[in-house]
Amino acid sequence: MFKRNSFWLGLLIGLVFPSILFGILYSLNYYTKLFDHPPVILSIQKMMFVSSALNILPIRYYFKHADFEKTGQGILFITVFLVVMIILAF
Repeated sequence: MFKRNSFWLGLLIGLVFPSILFGILYSLNYYTKLFDHPPVILSIQKMMFVSSALNILPIRYYFKHADFEKTGQGILFITVFLVVMIILAF
């Protein structure tokens, strides 16, 4: 499924990957507040920015290793869109 050169697949990957990373960061932040450990306090803006900035990993894979330019362009489009929206929203 991920071995296709499709702009729409890139858009899907570009949305799903940061969503999963945001969920992981949010749950880590939540669970560290519950225990006696020093909390990893990240604001929502930082978690959103980090999760969308880590989208560089699939971008590099699809441009460099897999040679699927349309898929990489879709991921890059969503990444730039997310970063711009985060900057404008906060």
